[in-house]
Amino acid sequence: MPPANLCILNFGASLVRGHTDYGLRATPYATWMKERLEARWPGTELDVVVDGVSGDMVTGTPGFRGRIGRLCKLGWFSLGMWAVVFGFHDLGGLA
Repeated sequence: MPPANLCILNFGASLVRGHTDYGLRATPYATWMKERLEARWPGTELDVVVDGVSGDMVTGTPGFRGRIGRLCKLGWFSLGMWAVVFGFHDLGGLA
């Protein structure tokens, strides 16, 4: 049974922001995600939030860790779902 309400946080860097055409356009996949979920779960109230920061890295300052910490302090940890997406280049030397 589909949920009555669902909030999904899309968190990451340029991939989440939706950079295409070498950064000349932004088309967040969260838009596509919301359309598909609305079609699958009609009547579900969906809130799809995009928190993609181009150029942010896992190891940077504040980086992913700092941003996740800020979101948790604001109560975002209680969301129904988080989608965390980053590329290998966002590891900043950890790969």
